[in-house]
Amino acid sequence: MEDHRGDKIYPLDIYERVANRQKLIGADKSTFIISLFLMVNFFLFMILHRVLVIVMGLPMFVLILVQLAIFVFFGILIFRYVIFDEEAKMREYSDKNSDSFARFMHLRKDSTHEIQVSRNAYVHAFEYDNGQATCTIRFKFGSNENFKANETKQCLQEVFKVLTDNNFTFRTVSDAGNFKKSREFDNYIANVNATKYKDLKPHILAMSDEILRVSLQECNVDQLYLSFQTASSYQLEDLEAVIKHLLKIFRGHVTCFRQITFLDLNQTIDFYREFYGVEAIDLAMMKAIELSEGIDSNFSEIVKVISLKSEDNKIFKTDINTDSILVTGERKITKMYEEVQNDDSAE
Repeated sequence: MEDHRGDKIYPLDIYERVANRQKLIGADKSTFIISLFLMVNFFLFMILHRVLVIVMGLPMFVLILVQLAIFVFFGILIFRYVIFDEEAKMREYSDKNSDSFARFMHLRKDSTHEIQVSRNAYVHAFEYDNGQATCTIRFKFGSNENFKANETKQCLQEVFKVLTDNNFTFRTVSDAGNFKKSREFDNYIANVNATKYKDLKPHILAMSDEILRVSLQECNVDQLYLSFQTASSYQLEDLEAVIKHLLKIFRGHVTCFRQITFLDLNQTIDFYREFYGVEAIDLAMMKAIELSEGIDSNFSEIVKVISLKSEDNKIFKTDINTDSILVTGERKITKMYEEVQNDDSAE
């Protein structure tokens, strides 16, 4: 197919992308497991053929029935618990009523896509539970003047045009920059700690602490976030082309941004935390969102409560005998309260 300019146009295979929307990250793993299973099944067939047909003299259909039964039995187990991960899907379904904030982010477990933009540089994109992919860019402002202001405006206009032309949805968020989380702060602290004047180091550290305190209070430098996502699940491959196009735009303009960063997972979580006003988002809890609410019942089978201490320092003990659980090599010494009082009075 060619357009009026004579350029070749290759249509996208929409059906294949929609069919593979569930997960592309685990495709290689599933392919490896299936290939390994087929190889093991082939060698098992050769062994059973030698044992059942050649040695024992059984007919060929017996070998086929035995092989088919083994193939179906282990094939179902591998599909349920390895490829499909039935237990994880059940836990995820049970966690729909969980109040964890990670559930409201709608990010899928192990949903990070690494997009290579140069030989040693990668950009991280994340997948939602509906198959759409998202990426966030942070712009930190630096020095500015009229030329840079015009370049910055033109740069952002081109960025927004690329996103809209590809039918991506996006939003911008502006907030106050945190100097402690900047690259300049890390370089400053490294220079302070690497000072050659050991005698003056305590004073230099005190001055640095005061400078940082004043800077955090008086700082009014904003930073800009651009979060964009695909409109459909089949646009995951288009995301790579869009990101590379955006990088080309950034390199082609002299803007007022001193630093442009594509956020990784930790930085994305921190952005969500700041945006939604949450004190903290535990990454361990985010990954454990697929643990079901029924995990308490499983833990109750292996974890026993021995004692409980209330806020008013009252201790409530259960009937569990700790002597049979906690065994040490020490001798137990028991002394009555009256004996201790008598010893004190004798002294």
